[in-house]
Formats: sequence, C-alpha cells, structure tokens
Amino acid sequence: VKNAILSLNKYAKNRNLKPIAILGNMLENGEKTEEYHFKIGQIAKENFIENIYAFGEYSSDICLGFGGGICFDTKENLENFIIQNMKKNSAYLVKASRKENFETIVEKMKERLNEY
Repeated sequence: VKNAILSLNKYAKNRNLKPIAILGNMLENGEKTEEYHFKIGQIAKENFIENIYAFGEYSSDICLGFGGGICFDTKENLENFIIQNMKKNSAYLVKASRKENFETIVEKMKERLNEY
C-alpha cells in the first residue's frame, strides 16, 4: 500500500492532478492491524495525498493516521460518494484486500468517467 501511495503521488504530481486515496481494510495483518492501518494514513499525509475516503473495520485508524479524510459506514455509501464527487482534475488510488471487493467501486468509476 505504501508503494501504491508513493506511485499515486508521483503520477498526480507529474500530471498536475490532485491525488485521492480510496482505501479499505488490509486483511491478515495479525496483532498489528490497527497500527498498520494508522501508519498507512500517516504515509498518505506525508506524501501529500489530498484526501482519503475509507471503508472497513479499520477505516477509522486510516483516517486518524491521516488526520482527516472521510470514513464510511457502508461500501455503498462510499461508492455513491465517490461517483457523485469525482473530478477530472484528480488521480485516484483504489486499494483494499481482495476480499473487500473494491472492484465494484472501480467499475462504477469507469462508468462515470465514460459519461464525461
């Protein structure tokens, strides 16, 4: 996830876009799960990610580490928010464990982009 955030920052900076991270749970981290999610939020902040939108059991840890962002209570609420608020001048990272099925978010984002 750290490398994905670094790549998002570089990609967005090179294209003069606002970097936005859409994050979910990283599963199978054992006892350090909360710590790792918090650290991801910190890494995002340190690397000038403009905002984080998160869903999942540990989304509040991500937002706490970031010092902001928006945590959603359902994936559907996250999807709806993203679709309604997508902007052409932003670059998006969508990242979560496979089990979280964030592919649905990506598909809806693609549909929305085709409407532009």
